[in-house]
Parts: sequence; structure tokens; C-alpha cells
Amino acid sequence: MQPNTTTKPDGHLFVCKLCGHDHEVPEEKAPYWDGLTYHLLVGDIELGCAEKAGTALYTSADFKAYRLTA
Repeated sequence: MQPNTTTKPDGHLFVCKLCGHDHEVPEEKAPYWDGLTYHLLVGDIELGCAEKAGTALYTSADFKAYRLTA
């Protein structure tokens, strides 16, 4: 995923492996742009689901950035 260097994403979504719906990646686990470098968390990230019990493993490649529209 290549960041847009002119605008910061408002957040990141992932398709849940448990329920199939989009969920927001918690801010502390999401990739971020500090103005100079795009930082990805390395390794597997365990995320849960509000709709189904349990957790699944994801990587930063599973996340898609989004922007809110005005």
C-alpha cells in the first residue's frame, strides 16, 4: 500500500476473517504517516470481531486506508 503523501488517511479498514464485514483497525495497530515516513507494524496482528467471538491474524497488507468525505 502506497501512502498519499499530500493527505493523511483518516483511518484504516480490514475485512474481518470471522464475519466478512469491514471493521476499523484500532489506531494503535494501524499504519501511520508521520509526514516523512509511512510506518507499518511488522508481523502478524491479532484482531477481534464485535460480531463473532474469537480473533484472527492479519498483516498490514490486509489494511486499506480511507478518507472521510466532506
